[in-house]
Amino acid sequence: MCPSRVSASLASSSSASTKPFLDRWDLSIFVSAAFERTVERAQSRDGARFGSAAEIERRWRDRYIPAQQLYCATAHPTDHADIVVHNDNPHRPAWEVRPH
Repeated sequence: MCPSRVSASLASSSSASTKPFLDRWDLSIFVSAAFERTVERAQSRDGARFGSAAEIERRWRDRYIPAQQLYCATAHPTDHADIVVHNDNPHRPAWEVRPH
């Protein structure tokens, strides 16, 4: 799921800071959406802040998406999540409870 998706961990988004705490959390929730969906959302949300849709897309593709790909490749957040929320459609999110 991670290579083509973006994530947000409700506890943290940095693999370096999450590893020491994995065994201390009572519940870990991983929220994901397809990268393309996040670009669309950023364009509708951040236009006033960053200007054109093209500039927002450039920022997303040059920085945000590669950072999320690195996070997924190094932290493997879905491996540690108790619940995974698939948020491609925020009006109808789907989730899975993962047994450990």
